[in-house]
Amino acid sequence: MKRPSRRRLIAATGAAAASFSLAGCSSDSGNGDGTPTGTSEPTTDGTATQEPTTDDGTDTGGSGEPVGADQLARWVPVSDAFEFDVRAASYYDADLTALAEHESDFYTGTYGRVAQSLLGAELVDIVPPESREHVVQIVPAFTIVLRTSMSAGELATAVTDAGLSETGTQGDATIFEGAVNSTQSTVAVVEGVVVQSFGSNAQNAVETVLAARSGETARLLSNNGEVRTTVDAIGESELLVVAERPEDASSNDPSLDGAIALGYGWQFDADTSNITIGVTYTEGETAEPSALASYLTEQDAFSDYGNVGSSVEGRTVFVTGDIATNQFDLLSAGTPGESSSATDAPQVQIAFEFEDGTMTVSHDGGDSITASNLSLVVGDSPAGSQFADQYEEVTAGDSVSVDVSNVESGTNVLVLWSDGRNSQMLAQAQVP
Repeated sequence: MKRPSRRRLIAATGAAAASFSLAGCSSDSGNGDGTPTGTSEPTTDGTATQEPTTDDGTDTGGSGEPVGADQLARWVPVSDAFEFDVRAASYYDADLTALAEHESDFYTGTYGRVAQSLLGAELVDIVPPESREHVVQIVPAFTIVLRTSMSAGELATAVTDAGLSETGTQGDATIFEGAVNSTQSTVAVVEGVVVQSFGSNAQNAVETVLAARSGETARLLSNNGEVRTTVDAIGESELLVVAERPEDASSNDPSLDGAIALGYGWQFDADTSNITIGVTYTEGETAEPSALASYLTEQDAFSDYGNVGSSVEGRTVFVTGDIATNQFDLLSAGTPGESSSATDAPQVQIAFEFEDGTMTVSHDGGDSITASNLSLVVGDSPAGSQFADQYEEVTAGDSVSVDVSNVESGTNVLVLWSDGRNSQMLAQAQVP
């Protein structure tokens, strides 16, 4: 692991595929900034009924108590509630109203990149900036939950204007479906909130989120102790990313041995941005705070932060730091002015073919790409074959074949690009 940013640090906690946002994953050739971000409503409501669960997490029954649009983080269901496989829970959560207040304090364009990363290319166009309030992105479900200041009628009109058609209802939510950039999309509109998901699992993803909202399905924060402990420990944030680590994930540094969940949250003022990184460990395996801090400060992306400190509380180790707000750039190395923008990412068409347990991923036209900058991810793990195994430079017509004979139907496949500073999802498909 080389940097505590984008895919690398989250990958160390077992959510490699989750470290790229939905910007760009709504089509086979995304054009958004693929940087993961998020903020949270960091704690569960102290008066909320706790849903039942079992030791193995397989009980997905809810409490029956609904939650409103002011608690979007509690619309996130437990991973087992989805009909498709979710290996590791992760979500990003952002107070867009608070971030918008600092748009002029950030480096030019930073707020726009954060918004597009969290909302995806379609919702950025559907919901105008002045109407966006709070967003939660459920990464492994390719689902966005956006609270707006728009009425249900206004949202319905905006969604249909984007090309989707009303297909029915679920409770008090109106459901829309259609193809967005040739990829199936399902959208729900309810009490000023729009829920959008992509791909063959889109309908189930949206239905499951709505069921968590209504209390019919168990909620992640009420039932996943690792994630809840991490979120609660980090505390109030305006921008948060949190992920659990699968049991079979390997550590890339001794300071992460025994880590079961990780999150980082930011708070901003006009001059300074403060980050809190929280890593939660299994009982008895907590790392020395100084060891984790030492490891993180050696990484490029965290090296720009000053006033670094570390501490431990219970099973969670904290590393804190700050950076000038006009230098905040989503934990990328260097200053914002030195970082390339999403428009510098290669413009390329990617094609997927599946036949007899083999997936062929092809460069189908567009820019040439340095092979080492490309990663194929199947589910939560790197694919067994990569472009860099065969090529130095990938051009139109080049392809790589991957054995997916033992991969479950519906598993997400991602083509990711990174130049070491910026990252973007170039294409997404699902194993049939």
